[in-house]
Amino acid sequence: MSEDRRDALKIIGSIGATCAFPFSADELYGQHSHGLTAVAQAALPSKPQFLTAPEMKAVARLADLIIPATDTPGALAAGVPAYIDLVISRSRGLQKLCREGLAWLNQETTRVHARPFVELNEQQQISVLEPLCKRADRTSAGESSPEPLEVEFFRAMKNMTADGYFTSRAGLIEELGYQGNTVLAEFPACTHEH
Repeated sequence: MSEDRRDALKIIGSIGATCAFPFSADELYGQHSHGLTAVAQAALPSKPQFLTAPEMKAVARLADLIIPATDTPGALAAGVPAYIDLVISRSRGLQKLCREGLAWLNQETTRVHARPFVELNEQQQISVLEPLCKRADRTSAGESSPEPLEVEFFRAMKNMTADGYFTSRAGLIEELGYQGNTVLAEFPACTHEH
């Protein structure tokens, strides 16, 4: 992983430690062909399954801030916003959480910066997300107090972004270098003592 990618991920925080997939393994995003032979920024779908067009723009921006493009493709090139929309469309609980979370995000940025989230510059967007990330990481680490809506929403966004990215060709093969589905002529011998 490049230093730029590590630095970018540190800004927003670490990706959620547990990935909770909302459907069976054969439906995972990365198991489908998404035309990633030439890496380019994936276009947002013309018609999202659940999110409105403004919500989709906000989700795309959040995903891009969580896993930005560096020397390897980021969340946008991997088609993560469409994955997030698909996941949300299949879960009433996520529908409510994301709709309310996105509304909270725009209300907060309008209160602080007099503009909706997607209209802010990157530094302003990060300044709003950093406290959420820190709070989400603390509650993930074992704090048991009830989470506010915005923290639960941001954690869900981080997890869905990580799930979509690391099950996509860009994340699994290009970023992590996964070389599965290959036949080994022999298995290397165990070289350590038991």
